[in-house]
Amino acid sequence: MKRTFPVELILIKLGVSMKKKFMILFFLIQICTYPIKMTAQSQVQIDLEILQDLSQLDLTAFINFGKGNFDAVSIPLVLQITMEYPENDEVALSGNVFWNSPDGNKNGQIISFESHPFSGVKVVSNQEFNKKIIFLAPQTNQTLMDENVKRGKPSGKYTINLSLRDINNGEVVTTSKVIEITNPTQTFFIQSPVMLSQNDVGGVTAIWDAVEGAKYYKILANVRRSKNQSLEEALNSSNPLINNKNVGLVTSKNLVEILDRQWLPGQEVVLRVAALVPSTNGEKEIYSSNIIDFYLTSNNTEEGQELTKNFGDLMNNVLDDLRENFNEDDESMNFQNVNGAQLLKMIESGQLTFSNIVITDETGRVVTYDELNNLLKYLRTNPGALINFSYQSN
Repeated sequence: MKRTFPVELILIKLGVSMKKKFMILFFLIQICTYPIKMTAQSQVQIDLEILQDLSQLDLTAFINFGKGNFDAVSIPLVLQITMEYPENDEVALSGNVFWNSPDGNKNGQIISFESHPFSGVKVVSNQEFNKKIIFLAPQTNQTLMDENVKRGKPSGKYTINLSLRDINNGEVVTTSKVIEITNPTQTFFIQSPVMLSQNDVGGVTAIWDAVEGAKYYKILANVRRSKNQSLEEALNSSNPLINNKNVGLVTSKNLVEILDRQWLPGQEVVLRVAALVPSTNGEKEIYSSNIIDFYLTSNNTEEGQELTKNFGDLMNNVLDDLRENFNEDDESMNFQNVNGAQLLKMIESGQLTFSNIVITDETGRVVTYDELNNLLKYLRTNPGALINFSYQSN
């Protein structure tokens, strides 16, 4: 666009000699008649908002996040991204997170990610990743990721960088946030057993990090009876396997040595360690950053073999009794006969052992080896006490 000014107006305002007037006039005309490029405001914008105090964030919830599993159920709500771009354009969102440890010994990019092209989404939270916007598999530095999860809580300096690219016109805008946490809450991490691992019922060793200033450690463990139970619910349910047992200042312990009741092969167990440290009000409990969920197996222990034999003997007795008193018009008896024969076949073939089943009472409590053996012995000598039985396979 060209702009010009009246020559008379310019001359009136210039109180200099005529020669200079014309020189200045010529200069002004050159400037004023030069095309002026008008730059429009960018139509693409991006803004990042952190929604909570990151110093209190539990990083163990982000273990799967680093593998590309954006699970809205387990990942806390941390950030929100607001975007502006032309309504009909497609855009792509990318970003990365850099970390510097508090001591400066560890630093680098933890994770980078990029989305597939999308349109119509202007606001998205981290819980909506892969729901509103679909992402490619992220690139992660597993060493730095593990180091952060091990610490439990964020610590050090985190730099979050985001870019929004308009695919239609190539325009790119960026935004960054730097979060520095210099005095994080002290945390520690259970190193063993590994999450969802299989462990022999005869000996499971728990190993955890030392906590500075700890007076002693306590261990809590319990059976998870249903997949509908959260790990916290299972841990705090009644009749624990290990009821907050004081183990002193050690950082490893064979859990079998401190059981409050017998555990069994096939059980799913949840475990948490707490450190007791002095505070102004006496003692303060610091919980391990992770609750470990693991399974019990058996290498054909003597107890398991004895239970399998006693159970097989009982089923033989029951089936003999059913055959002697069989009534084909009794549907219940017919069902028990068929069901019992199936159970006995599974036991005799080795398909069913006490290494891979769990028996509970009517309240859902898992009974011990001793309780099971005593019950089986009683039923063998008092077959009339067995009113009904059923087998349920999960």
